[in-house]
Amino acid sequence: MNEQKSQAQASKSNQDHSAVVVGIMREILKSKMSKFVNKNDLWAMCRNQLDQGDFNVTLTSLENDGTIYTAHDSETYCLSDE
Repeated sequence: MNEQKSQAQASKSNQDHSAVVVGIMREILKSKMSKFVNKNDLWAMCRNQLDQGDFNVTLTSLENDGTIYTAHDSETYCLSDE
């Protein structure tokens, strides 16, 4: 029972982190009028809401599910629906 509760909380946390990262990416894209977001710029805006480990795990998760993809190099991201 506790294991199921823990997994549910982890899943909700991952969804929350994903929403934070994608939301901030959208803000950056609007302000820069660009299709590309640099990882360091994104981290600078996310670090008050996520720790570095959660940030990196979230980026990997978003890449794996196709929400974002890398462009130019491994430090530059695009949203798949933009």
